[in-house]
Amino acid sequence: MSNVFAHGRLRLYLLKLLDESPRHGYEVIRLLEERFQGSYAPSAGTVYPRLAKLEQEGLVEHSTEGGRKVYRITEAGRRELADRQADLAELELEINASVAQLADAIRADVRDSAKDLREELRNAARSARQPEDPAGATWQRTRDEFAEFKAQAKRAKEQEKLAKEQAKRAKEEARKAREQSQAVRQAAQQEALRIKRRVEQQFREHAGAGDWPTGLSEGISELTKGLAGLADPSRWGAAPPPPPAPQDIPGWAETDPAADPARELDRLLDRFRDQVRDAARDGRTAVTPAQLAEARAVLGEAGERLRRLLG
Repeated sequence: MSNVFAHGRLRLYLLKLLDESPRHGYEVIRLLEERFQGSYAPSAGTVYPRLAKLEQEGLVEHSTEGGRKVYRITEAGRRELADRQADLAELELEINASVAQLADAIRADVRDSAKDLREELRNAARSARQPEDPAGATWQRTRDEFAEFKAQAKRAKEQEKLAKEQAKRAKEEARKAREQSQAVRQAAQQEALRIKRRVEQQFREHAGAGDWPTGLSEGISELTKGLAGLADPSRWGAAPPPPPAPQDIPGWAETDPAADPARELDRLLDRFRDQVRDAARDGRTAVTPAQLAEARAVLGEAGERLRRLLG
């Protein structure tokens, strides 16, 4: 059973259990034992170090409740779980196949026990016919053993039913993951084709007017924007990446968190304009064409980023 969790799969399954509900370490161990019908019970030395590793990676966090650590999945953990739905569905299938094999082994053991019990019943019947054998005691022992056999058979049947239900659910989850992945691929292919046609049309229009350099420049710009859009995970239903960590902010760029955001933005733009003008005026030499070109590129990029942010 241990090969099911090879190559980081136990790590993935721990994220799934914590996505279902916050849990403490002992509860995680007990749930794993239940999922495998008692055939696999990981030790604390297996589970707790992996939980600590997940916490170091920012996929899990914990709080202390009642003197025990309660682990919860983070947004980063949910994103990884969403990205690996296909792997999780495959893992569920393998787990349920392992449980089904366990149920088969239990049925085989029950059949062997039934065979031995029938043989004991025949021996008990033969012994009961002999005067020297205490028939009453032998019959009582046989009845007890037969009752235990029936209980084992009932448990085996319940475990087989549970294994079938889990296999059915895992199969359905795998199907949904495949359909979602196929839909994303098709949508991305259609969008890429649309971008290609738009770029070709723009280039033909400018080239027809004799201005092919402008057509080439605008075509490359349009293609760059389109590819950036395709790389946006939120466009395909995935969670967007976390915002970048704040950098050191100069004094003139500080804002008042309690003030109106729109008014603060206007003031910030005014101060930015003043900073650029002062830098140009305080220079020891006149602004060169190369400096102007580089400044234009920087301002154009900043303006486009702000337009996307505010638009």
